[in-house]
Amino acid sequence: MLLNLSRSLVEVGCEVTVAIFHNEHAPNLEVASRAAAYGLQTEILECRGRVDIGSVRALRSLLRTKKPDVLHLHGYKADIYGALAAHGRNIPTVATCHNWLSGTPALNIYNRLDLLALRRCDRLAAVSDSVASILRTSGIPAQKIAVIPNGIDIAPFESAAPGIDFPGRLTLGMVARLDMNKGFGPLLRALVEVAKRCPEILLIVAGEGPARNEIERSIADLQLQNNVRLLGTRKDMPELYRCFNIFVLPSLNEGMPLTVLEAFASGLPVVATRTGAIPSVVQDGVSGILVDPGDVGSLAAAILKLAREPELRARMGAAGRKKVRAEYAARSMAHKYLELYRSAEGGSRADVLRAVSPQ
Repeated sequence: MLLNLSRSLVEVGCEVTVAIFHNEHAPNLEVASRAAAYGLQTEILECRGRVDIGSVRALRSLLRTKKPDVLHLHGYKADIYGALAAHGRNIPTVATCHNWLSGTPALNIYNRLDLLALRRCDRLAAVSDSVASILRTSGIPAQKIAVIPNGIDIAPFESAAPGIDFPGRLTLGMVARLDMNKGFGPLLRALVEVAKRCPEILLIVAGEGPARNEIERSIADLQLQNNVRLLGTRKDMPELYRCFNIFVLPSLNEGMPLTVLEAFASGLPVVATRTGAIPSVVQDGVSGILVDPGDVGSLAAAILKLAREPELRARMGAAGRKKVRAEYAARSMAHKYLELYRSAEGGSRADVLRAVSPQ
């Protein structure tokens, strides 16, 4: 989302710098590498631990150098460090709230700190009505919040050709972090039932994450080795989507998943759960089938229905593609953020905006 937004903002006349925190204990500079490959101005901010005041100083120095018209924050670390760095500098701040998860004590502490930082921001963008509701319930004034759905660059997904061949298989695609919150438990149990009636079904998963070992054990325990492929991280996503017959996202909790939009752009029908912004994107019975989170029986039935009805798959895929073209293009998202930036500034400027966007 960050890269789609940054590129589209440049296209509509903004100057954008993407600042990436480099955590030396868990280094991941994929976003920075992709941003640089797209020709975006990119800055690396070193972060030497969970709390590093040096990162705040580095961001403050970047703000002095760049003199941005707006600081746009993504994620709890950017929210917290950005609020500290911008304090006293009279720079309007905007934060995008993608989703809030609870669970571990550490995560709950981060959420409380994030909320304190968000209250200091001039404007907040929620990616869905459900996220906006959480913000309002948490004490954020409604007039600070705008709901701006994520958007994608549609063209690569519409023009891609299949990248891998799975002869004789009916492919069920999933693109997600390997995390049990993404619904892998219910999905694998549902797949057992699907495979009994549709033995050619093949679940293809693109993504990496901390639950890989647990997922691999479940695949073995359920004897699904012939029905699941874990591909890891992929860089050929438009081509991979074209290898799928059906897209599935059985998450237990979600915000506004870009993967559903990418599946629609690829002409795929979607089976997903009623959580987060998904019901506002997937119209049940029109562009996909919705089930309740954790409902194994309904999930299996939805997958089987689409597996058995190719005409229904084609009809739903066409409806999804029409919706993403009309409502979720990255350029449209960029214009909505421009309006939010100008609102944060307190005016309606028409000149070039300079934005720094840490992540």
